[in-house]
Amino acid sequence: MKTSITVAALMLASPIAANSVPISSKVPGWKMGTVGAPIKMNLFYDLGCPDSRDAYYAWQKMFAEDSHVSGKKYSDLIDMTVSTFVLPYHLHSWTVTKAIPYLQDVCEADSSKCFMNSYSELCWEHWNTDL
Repeated sequence: MKTSITVAALMLASPIAANSVPISSKVPGWKMGTVGAPIKMNLFYDLGCPDSRDAYYAWQKMFAEDSHVSGKKYSDLIDMTVSTFVLPYHLHSWTVTKAIPYLQDVCEADSSKCFMNSYSELCWEHWNTDL
């Protein structure tokens, strides 16, 4: 009995139990569409992935189109959070993704300086070269 109590006490005092890794209280990423719209979506892109690039441009095209709801575009109906997700086999994706937290902080401080979409487009424009 003393052994199990000792082991439990050591586990509680260890860094494993304390969860020393910071976990964000919100999903990191930027917004597309209309904040507060009835449809909520989370999209995950790899900035080094040509399939993510193609999906991004498909969403951009769809957002500009008229929806089935009279007088509204799809961008009016969707509240989308876009987050980066580095796939392990896209070797240079991690390098370009490291700038996202900085760009997000800049955007949150001054909404006129949101460069997330521009940065994503830059990455995908040069996805097959080292940036």
